[in-house]
This record gives sequence, C-alpha cells and structure tokens, in this order.
Amino acid sequence: MLMLLLMGLCTVSTTAVAKEYRRQIVKEFNVGARPELSIDNRFGEIRIVEGADRKILIRVELIGEGSTEEEARKYVNSISVDLSQSGNRVVARTSHHIIRCNNCGRLVNYTVTAPRDVVLSLINRFGNIYLNRATQPLTVTVKYGNLYLKEAATASVSVSFGMASIDRCATLTLDSRYSSVTLGTVGSFTGTSKFDGTYRIESVGRCTLTAGYTQVKIDRLEQQCVVDKLRFGGLRIREVARDFSEISVQASYSEVRLGLTPTHAFRATLSASYGTIHTGKLSIRATDTRTGRRNELVGTAGASSNPRATVQVASSFGDIYLQ
Repeated sequence: MLMLLLMGLCTVSTTAVAKEYRRQIVKEFNVGARPELSIDNRFGEIRIVEGADRKILIRVELIGEGSTEEEARKYVNSISVDLSQSGNRVVARTSHHIIRCNNCGRLVNYTVTAPRDVVLSLINRFGNIYLNRATQPLTVTVKYGNLYLKEAATASVSVSFGMASIDRCATLTLDSRYSSVTLGTVGSFTGTSKFDGTYRIESVGRCTLTAGYTQVKIDRLEQQCVVDKLRFGGLRIREVARDFSEISVQASYSEVRLGLTPTHAFRATLSASYGTIHTGKLSIRATDTRTGRRNELVGTAGASSNPRATVQVASSFGDIYLQ
C-alpha cells in the first residue's frame, strides 16, 4: 500500500502542469539616419525585423512559469527591462533579480522593428538571435545560443557553446568556441576557432584563420587562404579557383587537404615533419627535395615556369594532400 501511495505521489508531481504568466512591454522611438541600437539580453530570443519608417519599435514579452500562477507572476516581476534613448542611439538592457523558486522558469523575448540602415550591437546569453539583413556594421555576441543571419555587409561575431549560421557576408570576423559554424558566401573572412564541431564555409574570397581542435572545411576558395596556426584538427579545401593567389598553412597534428589539380599553376614550398606529402596527379617540377623525418618539396606546378600563385604548407605530425 505504501509503495502504491508513493508511486501515486510521483505520478502527480511529474504530470503537474506549470502555470504561466505573461507581460508585454512596447515602446517606440523616433530616430534619424543610421540610428544605433544596442540590446543586451539573457534567457530569451532576439528577433530583428526591417521596418519602412524612421522608428524603432521594441516589443518585449516576459514569460514566467511556476507551480502556481503567483510564482509565475513573481518570476516575471523579478525581470527588469530598461529601454532608453540618447540622441540617435537606443539601448535595451535586461536584468534578472535573483529569487528562490523551485521548478520555475522565465523568458525575455525581444521583437524589434528597425530601419534598414540601423547599426546593431546585440548580446544574448541563453537564447537565439534572428536577423535577416544588416546593411550597416553589425556586432553580435551570443553565448549558449544560436545566431541565424541571412545577409550582412560587415559583421563581427562571437559565439560560444552554440551555433552560427550566416548565409552571406561581405566582410566577416568570427570568434567561435565549442560551437557549430556554417557559412555561405563570404568575401573577406577572419576567424578564430577552438573546439568547434561543424566548421564549414561554402565559398570564401580571402580568409585568415587560426584553429585548434577543429575540422575546417571550405567548399571553394577564390583568392587567398592563410592559416597561421592549425592544431589538432584539419583543413580541407575542396575546390580552388584557377586564378587564386595564395594558400599558406602552418599545421601541427593536423591533416591538410587542398583541392589542386593539373590545371593550377603555382610555386610550392611544402614540408612535413613526421608526415607524408601526397601530390596525387600533380606534376611538380622540384628544385629541392628531402626525405626522412622531415619531407620537403620545393618547385613549380602547372604550365607556367614562373607562376604568380604560391602554396606554402608546413606540417608537423600530419600529412599534406594536394589532390
């Protein structure tokens, strides 16, 4: 009988429906050309929508959950949202006051309508950021959340313990940690990566990259790729434009694969300590070769005797593949 009673109590506690309380804050700001908008939030999402007039409209939905409606309301009331304007700059900041509440939760969701030329600075912790287009310089920091960005002219992004998905960006600086990165078409890219999972770039013009414990995959390289430190990971460039200018990689405990074919013309300087250099179908006219613990290959590839493009790869404890 006692066991049945305990089982019944457990069933009641696990199937109890949490009570929810919602409150909304709406505020509108008149702005001029190229207004600035700064949002600092946590425990919720930020959505930026493009508007047609010279106004910034901020809607903030506060959601609290608790075992009773009173607890849910108490949790919502523990959130402070400060919306202010100074000149052409609008600032939104969320603050959470610490309260004790078992089985409670709270969310702060921003939906913002802003002019197309708004200059955005967004910080979100424990939540996602959604943005279709940024025509002005964009600054984003997201931690324990995801960034979904369709298009940007210039962006500086920091993501940790989350994901960055960016479809198109002319100039991108990305600092990522313990995250997943998926980039579409990027003109100029500067990246720092550590312990990331998926790290894929569909197409990049010029890139400068430092990576540790990350497998970097680039579908197509147009001009230049400089990886000054690649450790305990890997680099794979599947396709390289015929008129590329430079590939330079410094790697250790990493595999480097470059999609170079007999149609490419370049000067090669390759070295692999405790590794092997694989040239595949390439015919490299070597001017210097060494074998042993340190394999080296210096020469030219392609039809030109004095090609403009250069490929320099120095690897320790990892193989090099040109194929």
